[in-house]
Amino acid sequence: MKKGVKMSFISVLLGTCLTLTGCKVEYKDIAKALDEGDMKTVMAASDDGYAYVSVGVYRILEYPKVGEKRDEKKKDEERIDQVTEGIFSIRDHSFYGVTSQSKSTYTMHYSGGHISDVTDKKEKNVYTTNISYSNKNIQLATPNLDASLVTFFFTDLKGLAKVTPEDTRRGMDEPVLVTFKFNKQQFDKIVKPKLHLDYDEFISAELEMKLNSPNKPNEIVDMSLDIKYKKKVQNQLLSFEDSYAVGFAHKQDNDKDGKKEYLDYKNKFNEGRE
Repeated sequence: MKKGVKMSFISVLLGTCLTLTGCKVEYKDIAKALDEGDMKTVMAASDDGYAYVSVGVYRILEYPKVGEKRDEKKKDEERIDQVTEGIFSIRDHSFYGVTSQSKSTYTMHYSGGHISDVTDKKEKNVYTTNISYSNKNIQLATPNLDASLVTFFFTDLKGLAKVTPEDTRRGMDEPVLVTFKFNKQQFDKIVKPKLHLDYDEFISAELEMKLNSPNKPNEIVDMSLDIKYKKKVQNQLLSFEDSYAVGFAHKQDNDKDGKKEYLDYKNKFNEGRE
Protein backbone atom coordinates (compact mmCIF):
# COMPACT_ATOMS: atom_id res chain seq x y z
CA MET A 1 0.00 0.00 0.00
CA LYS A 2 1.29 3.42 -0.88
CA LYS A 3 0.82 5.19 2.40
CA GLY A 4 0.35 8.96 2.42
CA VAL A 5 1.42 9.08 6.03
CA LYS A 6 3.95 11.29 7.78
CA MET A 7 5.40 9.54 10.85
CA SER A 8 6.59 12.71 12.44
CA PHE A 9 5.62 14.62 15.51
CA ILE A 10 3.43 17.54 14.49
CA SER A 11 4.86 21.07 14.52
CA VAL A 12 2.70 24.16 14.74
CA LEU A 13 1.82 25.66 11.36
CA LEU A 14 2.42 29.38 11.44
CA GLY A 15 0.15 30.26 8.52
CA THR A 16 -2.10 33.28 8.32
CA CYS A 17 -5.73 33.58 7.19
CA LEU A 18 -6.28 35.60 4.05
CA THR A 19 -10.00 36.18 4.64
CA LEU A 20 -12.33 36.17 7.58
CA THR A 21 -14.17 33.13 6.19
CA GLY A 22 -10.85 31.40 5.59
CA CYS A 23 -10.14 31.45 9.32
CA LYS A 24 -13.10 29.22 10.14
CA VAL A 25 -12.13 25.59 10.62
CA GLU A 26 -14.76 22.84 10.47
CA TYR A 27 -13.30 20.44 13.03
CA LYS A 28 -16.44 19.47 14.95
CA ASP A 29 -17.30 16.49 12.72
CA ILE A 30 -13.88 14.97 13.40
CA ALA A 31 -14.04 15.71 17.16
CA LYS A 32 -17.50 14.12 17.23
CA ALA A 33 -16.20 11.03 15.41
CA LEU A 34 -13.35 10.64 17.92
CA ASP A 35 -15.80 11.13 20.78
CA GLU A 36 -18.19 8.47 19.45
CA GLY A 37 -15.57 5.99 18.23
CA ASP A 38 -16.61 6.46 14.58
CA MET A 39 -13.45 4.97 13.06
CA LYS A 40 -14.73 5.05 9.47
CA THR A 41 -14.62 8.85 9.66
CA VAL A 42 -11.48 9.08 11.79
CA MET A 43 -9.41 6.72 9.63
CA ALA A 44 -10.93 7.38 6.19
CA ALA A 45 -11.52 3.63 5.99
CA SER A 46 -12.11 1.76 2.75
CA ASP A 47 -15.64 0.99 1.61
CA ASP A 48 -15.26 -2.53 3.02
CA GLY A 49 -14.03 -1.20 6.38
CA TYR A 50 -10.20 -1.37 6.48
CA ALA A 51 -7.64 1.34 7.23
CA TYR A 52 -3.87 1.66 7.65
CA VAL A 53 -2.74 2.98 11.04
CA SER A 54 0.70 3.75 12.45
CA VAL A 55 1.41 4.70 16.07
CA GLY A 56 4.82 5.92 17.14
CA VAL A 57 5.44 6.45 20.85
CA TYR A 58 8.42 7.60 22.84
CA ARG A 59 8.81 8.04 26.59
CA ILE A 60 11.67 10.09 28.00
CA LEU A 61 12.72 9.80 31.63
CA GLU A 62 15.08 12.40 33.05
CA TYR A 63 17.02 11.00 35.98
CA PRO A 64 20.05 11.96 38.09
CA LYS A 65 22.81 9.41 38.29
CA VAL A 66 23.24 7.78 41.68
CA GLY A 67 25.43 9.93 43.91
CA GLU A 68 25.27 12.97 41.62
CA LYS A 69 23.44 16.26 42.16
CA ARG A 70 21.11 17.60 39.48
CA ASP A 71 23.06 19.69 36.96
CA GLU A 72 21.14 22.22 34.83
CA LYS A 73 23.93 22.12 32.21
CA LYS A 74 23.52 18.41 31.56
CA LYS A 75 20.76 15.88 31.97
CA ASP A 76 20.87 12.10 31.85
CA GLU A 77 17.91 10.64 30.01
CA GLU A 78 16.46 7.26 29.17
CA ARG A 79 14.21 6.87 26.14
CA ILE A 80 11.87 4.05 25.11
CA ASP A 81 10.51 3.99 21.54
CA GLN A 82 7.56 1.88 20.41
CA VAL A 83 6.48 1.80 16.75
CA THR A 84 3.33 -0.05 15.68
CA GLU A 85 1.81 -0.23 12.20
CA GLY A 86 -0.78 -2.35 10.47
CA ILE A 87 -4.41 -2.50 9.36
CA PHE A 88 -7.50 -1.70 11.43
CA SER A 89 -10.92 -3.23 10.74
CA ILE A 90 -13.70 -0.83 11.68
CA ARG A 91 -16.30 -3.61 11.57
CA ASP A 92 -15.14 -5.18 14.84
CA HIS A 93 -12.47 -2.67 15.96
CA SER A 94 -9.70 -5.23 15.44
CA PHE A 95 -6.13 -4.65 14.29
CA TYR A 96 -3.26 -6.78 12.99
CA GLY A 97 0.26 -5.56 12.35
CA VAL A 98 3.82 -5.35 13.61
CA THR A 99 5.26 -3.59 16.66
CA SER A 100 8.85 -2.99 17.75
CA GLN A 101 10.51 -1.52 20.82
CA SER A 102 13.94 0.02 21.34
CA LYS A 103 15.68 1.70 24.27
CA SER A 104 18.45 4.26 24.54
CA THR A 105 20.31 6.20 27.24
CA TYR A 106 22.30 9.39 26.74
CA THR A 107 23.45 12.65 28.33
CA MET A 108 22.10 15.98 27.04
CA HIS A 109 24.41 19.00 27.36
CA TYR A 110 23.01 22.53 27.40
CA SER A 111 24.48 25.95 26.68
CA GLY A 112 22.44 29.12 26.88
CA GLY A 113 19.26 27.10 27.29
CA HIS A 114 19.86 25.13 24.07
CA ILE A 115 21.16 21.61 23.44
CA SER A 116 24.85 21.82 22.63
CA ASP A 117 25.82 18.14 22.56
CA VAL A 118 24.64 14.57 23.17
CA THR A 119 27.13 12.13 24.67
CA ASP A 120 27.32 8.63 26.17
CA LYS A 121 24.61 7.39 23.83
CA LYS A 122 23.76 3.69 24.00
CA GLU A 123 20.99 2.07 21.95
CA LYS A 124 19.39 -1.35 22.05
CA ASN A 125 16.68 -2.99 19.92
CA VAL A 126 14.48 -4.87 22.37
CA TYR A 127 12.09 -6.75 20.07
CA THR A 128 10.02 -6.84 16.88
CA THR A 129 6.92 -9.03 16.77
CA ASN A 130 3.45 -9.37 15.26
CA ILE A 131 0.53 -7.89 17.16
CA SER A 132 -3.25 -8.17 17.34
CA TYR A 133 -5.85 -5.91 18.97
CA SER A 134 -9.37 -7.20 19.55
CA ASN A 135 -12.09 -6.46 22.14
CA LYS A 136 -9.77 -3.76 23.54
CA ASN A 137 -7.12 -6.40 24.32
CA ILE A 138 -3.58 -6.29 22.95
CA GLN A 139 -1.75 -9.54 22.20
CA LEU A 140 1.82 -9.98 21.01
CA ALA A 141 2.78 -13.08 19.01
CA THR A 142 5.84 -13.46 21.25
CA PRO A 143 4.80 -13.85 24.93
CA ASN A 144 6.22 -12.08 27.99
CA LEU A 145 7.15 -8.85 26.22
CA ASP A 146 6.45 -5.35 27.52
CA ALA A 147 3.53 -3.85 25.58
CA SER A 148 2.77 -0.98 27.97
CA LEU A 149 3.42 1.69 25.31
CA VAL A 150 1.23 0.04 22.68
CA THR A 151 -2.04 1.98 22.55
CA PHE A 152 -5.02 2.74 20.34
CA PHE A 153 -6.19 5.65 22.51
CA PHE A 154 -7.69 7.48 19.54
CA THR A 155 -10.44 4.85 19.13
CA ASP A 156 -12.20 5.98 22.30
CA LEU A 157 -11.90 9.65 23.24
CA LYS A 158 -15.30 9.96 24.89
CA GLY A 159 -15.83 13.55 25.98
CA LEU A 160 -13.58 15.22 23.39
CA ALA A 161 -16.51 16.84 21.59
CA LYS A 162 -17.22 18.90 24.71
CA VAL A 163 -13.68 20.34 24.81
CA THR A 164 -13.08 23.61 22.96
CA PRO A 165 -9.83 23.68 20.97
CA GLU A 166 -7.16 26.03 22.27
CA ASP A 167 -6.17 26.92 18.72
CA THR A 168 -7.12 26.29 15.09
CA ARG A 169 -4.74 27.37 12.34
CA ARG A 170 -4.41 27.08 8.61
CA GLY A 171 -1.60 28.06 6.30
CA MET A 172 -1.71 29.06 2.63
CA ASP A 173 -1.82 25.53 1.15
CA GLU A 174 -1.08 23.66 4.34
CA PRO A 175 -3.34 21.27 6.26
CA VAL A 176 -5.36 22.66 9.13
CA LEU A 177 -4.04 22.23 12.67
CA VAL A 178 -6.47 21.86 15.59
CA THR A 179 -5.03 21.87 19.13
CA PHE A 180 -6.75 20.65 22.30
CA LYS A 181 -5.06 21.45 25.62
CA PHE A 182 -6.38 19.36 28.50
CA ASN A 183 -6.46 20.29 32.13
CA LYS A 184 -5.90 17.55 34.72
CA GLN A 185 -9.59 16.70 35.06
CA GLN A 186 -10.14 16.48 31.30
CA PHE A 187 -7.00 14.39 30.82
CA ASP A 188 -7.93 11.96 33.60
CA LYS A 189 -11.41 11.47 32.16
CA ILE A 190 -10.85 11.47 28.39
CA VAL A 191 -7.32 10.22 27.75
CA LYS A 192 -5.61 8.61 30.75
CA PRO A 193 -7.86 5.50 30.99
CA LYS A 194 -6.64 4.46 27.51
CA LEU A 195 -2.95 4.62 28.46
CA HIS A 196 -0.66 2.61 30.74
CA LEU A 197 0.30 5.73 32.65
CA ASP A 198 0.41 6.73 36.30
CA TYR A 199 1.70 10.00 37.69
CA ASP A 200 2.20 11.82 40.95
CA GLU A 201 2.16 15.30 39.43
CA PHE A 202 0.35 16.31 36.22
CA ILE A 203 2.06 19.04 34.18
CA SER A 204 0.42 19.24 30.75
CA ALA A 205 -1.32 17.27 27.99
CA GLU A 206 -1.96 18.42 24.44
CA LEU A 207 -3.66 16.73 21.48
CA GLU A 208 -3.03 18.09 17.98
CA MET A 209 -4.81 17.03 14.81
CA LYS A 210 -3.67 17.86 11.31
CA LEU A 211 -6.64 17.92 8.92
CA ASN A 212 -6.47 17.91 5.13
CA SER A 213 -9.05 20.66 4.73
CA PRO A 214 -10.68 23.46 6.73
CA ASN A 215 -14.05 22.34 5.36
CA LYS A 216 -16.32 19.29 5.52
CA PRO A 217 -15.92 16.45 4.63
CA ASN A 218 -12.57 16.12 6.32
CA GLU A 219 -9.74 13.62 6.88
CA ILE A 220 -7.17 13.45 9.67
CA VAL A 221 -3.71 13.42 8.13
CA ASP A 222 -2.08 12.66 11.46
CA MET A 223 -2.35 13.51 15.14
CA SER A 224 -0.07 13.80 18.14
CA LEU A 225 -0.51 13.57 21.89
CA ASP A 226 2.15 15.07 24.16
CA ILE A 227 2.08 14.55 27.92
CA LYS A 228 4.41 15.85 30.63
CA TYR A 229 4.24 14.62 34.22
CA LYS A 230 6.28 13.64 37.27
CA LYS A 231 6.35 10.29 39.01
CA LYS A 232 8.14 8.92 42.04
CA VAL A 233 10.75 6.26 41.24
CA GLN A 234 12.67 4.87 44.20
CA ASN A 235 11.60 7.86 46.33
CA GLN A 236 12.75 10.37 43.70
CA LEU A 237 10.26 12.60 41.86
CA LEU A 238 11.40 12.26 38.25
CA SER A 239 10.27 14.05 35.07
CA PHE A 240 8.62 12.10 32.25
CA GLU A 241 7.63 13.11 28.75
CA ASP A 242 5.40 10.86 26.61
CA SER A 243 4.74 11.62 22.95
CA TYR A 244 2.39 9.73 20.64
CA ALA A 245 2.24 10.23 16.85
CA VAL A 246 -0.62 8.62 14.93
CA GLY A 247 -0.65 8.43 11.14
CA PHE A 248 -3.40 7.41 8.72
CA ALA A 249 -3.55 6.65 5.01
CA HIS A 250 -5.87 8.30 2.49
CA LYS A 251 -9.12 6.56 1.59
CA GLN A 252 -7.99 5.71 -1.93
CA ASP A 253 -4.99 3.83 -0.51
CA ASN A 254 -7.19 1.96 1.97
CA ASP A 255 -9.62 1.06 -0.83
CA LYS A 256 -6.74 -0.41 -2.84
CA ASP A 257 -4.92 -2.69 -0.39
CA GLY A 258 -6.59 -2.55 3.03
CA LYS A 259 -8.36 -5.92 3.19
CA LYS A 260 -5.49 -7.87 1.63
CA GLU A 261 -2.92 -6.44 4.03
CA TYR A 262 -5.22 -7.02 7.03
CA LEU A 263 -5.50 -10.73 6.15
CA ASP A 264 -1.73 -10.95 5.50
CA TYR A 265 -0.95 -9.47 8.94
CA LYS A 266 -3.54 -11.74 10.57
CA ASN A 267 -1.98 -14.84 9.01
CA LYS A 268 1.51 -13.77 10.07
CA PHE A 269 0.30 -13.19 13.64
CA ASN A 270 -1.28 -16.64 13.84
CA GLU A 271 1.76 -18.33 12.25
CA GLY A 272 4.20 -16.51 14.54
CA ARG A 273 2.53 -17.20 17.87
CA GLU A 274 4.80 -19.02 20.30
